[in-house]
Amino acid sequence: FKLQFGTQEHVPRIAVLAGPTAHCLIDLLQRYQAGTLPVRITAVISNHSLDKLDHNNGYVKGALESLKIPFHHFATSSKPTPTPAAEDGLC
Repeated sequence: FKLQFGTQEHVPRIAVLAGPTAHCLIDLLQRYQAGTLPVRITAVISNHSLDKLDHNNGYVKGALESLKIPFHHFATSSKPTPTPAAEDGLC
């Protein structure tokens, strides 16, 4: 069974959104490095810092550096931001 996504000339470019634990990110990076993902990872984006994600002896940071994939951290506030619907009492 072989999964194909278009032609060799068109490789989808994706950004990976990383959650608070790195196990899924590590799996994706390993598959990407092995060439089994038919995509080009252009960035990893998370609201968790790389230090918090990378409690795996620096594997994530090292993999991102060797694969030349930039990491973008967007810090979020711990206070919830009310939505207009919540302000109207609809939520």
